[in-house]
Amino acid sequence: MEQLKALVRNVAAYATRPAMLVLLMFTVGFILARVLPPFILDDPFWRAFWSGPPAAGIFAVIAASLAYAAAIHSATVARTNAEADAFWKQAEWSLNLALSDASTERAIGLASILP
Repeated sequence: MEQLKALVRNVAAYATRPAMLVLLMFTVGFILARVLPPFILDDPFWRAFWSGPPAAGIFAVIAASLAYAAAIHSATVARTNAEADAFWKQAEWSLNLALSDASTERAIGLASILP
């Protein structure tokens, strides 16, 4: 019974952490919004910057960075899966030879399994 109570306490503690973080962020944002002056970019330079080619270039670089990170992750996962698949194919081949009726095939299979 004590273990169940401890488990419920741990689950409750982990479940309230995100809610507490959201509440803390909301409170800090509310306080900063009341203390700091409004941040308005109404200067013609900034308006032209964020609505023109410079901002498009920045967003293109960000999008390319995200695509590159996704491609690297995908390649890593594919390489890991290919290595695992190759290992299991070799293990299957070795075990099939080790269980063969022919003595030479059995010797080759056992030699490939054992170091």
